[in-house]
Amino acid sequence: MAWQWYHDTFEPGEVHLHALTGVIATRKTKYQTVEIVESEHYGKMLILDGDCQSSVKDEYIYHECLNEPAMVCHPDPRRVLVIGGGEGASLRELLRFKSVEHIDMCDIDEEANQLYEQYLPEYHQGAFHDPKVSMHFEDAREFIERQPDHSYSVIIEDLTDLFEGGPSIVLFTKEFYQHAFRVLDEGGTLCVTSSYLKPTNVAIHKRILDTIRSVFPIARSLYSYVGAYDVPWSYILASKKNDPLDMDAATVDRILADRVGDTSALKFYDGVTHERIFRMPKDIRSMLSTPGEPLEDGKSFGIAPKGI
Repeated sequence: MAWQWYHDTFEPGEVHLHALTGVIATRKTKYQTVEIVESEHYGKMLILDGDCQSSVKDEYIYHECLNEPAMVCHPDPRRVLVIGGGEGASLRELLRFKSVEHIDMCDIDEEANQLYEQYLPEYHQGAFHDPKVSMHFEDAREFIERQPDHSYSVIIEDLTDLFEGGPSIVLFTKEFYQHAFRVLDEGGTLCVTSSYLKPTNVAIHKRILDTIRSVFPIARSLYSYVGAYDVPWSYILASKKNDPLDMDAATVDRILADRVGDTSALKFYDGVTHERIFRMPKDIRSMLSTPGEPLEDGKSFGIAPKGI
């Protein structure tokens, strides 16, 4: 078989290759280049500006880690804000929770969203049109700054990678997280995608963690291996009240049973998984333990795009 090869470049000396059997859709929008391709091993893959975002065969690992812990950690999650999340899989996960009354999803790229709705139904499963969901195609920083205090239970940041001069940088700064803290209710939780996490490079994750720690009383790293990325991928869960490290497997399973009901649709996350994903190995714990400077609006932080 004659394959095309997609090069997912992580560092100047590290490239991961995926064999592609076809291109489903491609479009250059106002904000990014969107490619939806068919890969030999992972099925449909979403690529933005040359960077792999997810695959249909294992996106559930990423999306369950990003969404479910924040929903379980909150005492009674009712109103949720999703920042980014264009392909709709975060909406799918959040709508599993019976307590949810309303979700605002704010993504800047409506043209890309139209592609996801057409070509990635396995991801969103119709969630864009759920009556509990309101879609907002605008700048998420401006959106959150307009929201009243204590208006959300949970905030999910499902964004592209952080790098110097990138489009999402203003959604990772101390000033942004101060707004997030303000609009969250008393038990509010926030979960953020925070790049890959491996001994040779923890810089992006640590900088986001240091920034969130400067605002929230509780900020915990978690991670999972995602095959399509071929690296351990990281997230940060911040909370005003409940610490995810205080929740054992039995507690998480009980909350899921109460709030989701039939948990058979969850392929990755449960109580045992919860305990595992928050346990960092010794080397990573050591690297993350030293204090660092938060990201702030208007200040350079020196992280180049992935692969440069």
